[in-house]
Amino acid sequence: MLGDAHIILIWLSLLMYLLQGSLVLSRKQSKTMMTLASISSLTLFGTGIALVFMISNITFANGWVMTKLVGTLVYVSLGVLALKPGYSQSVAISLWLLGLLALIYTYSIAKLYVEPII
Repeated sequence: MLGDAHIILIWLSLLMYLLQGSLVLSRKQSKTMMTLASISSLTLFGTGIALVFMISNITFANGWVMTKLVGTLVYVSLGVLALKPGYSQSVAISLWLLGLLALIYTYSIAKLYVEPII
């Protein structure tokens, strides 16, 4: 059940990230969108931590858990930087795209290692 919630939150986080990207492209900002995206990301992170504790008895988990943790932090950090005022549009878009790549990489790691377990 927690695994299903985590997967739903991944897709919700991706949707929010794509919507934020459209704001970056249009040079607009929405505090509501940023708040929703932050809540989505924090909840995603929280369910991920809870899942780690649920499967902590798996001996090979440490490497991919750290990879997921770092990937998620990179994804969130780049997303925050991309929306921060003061960057040129090309820099903001580049940061946003790098964040999207970090999300895709992190999701790929999760699919590769976690799905057979859950």
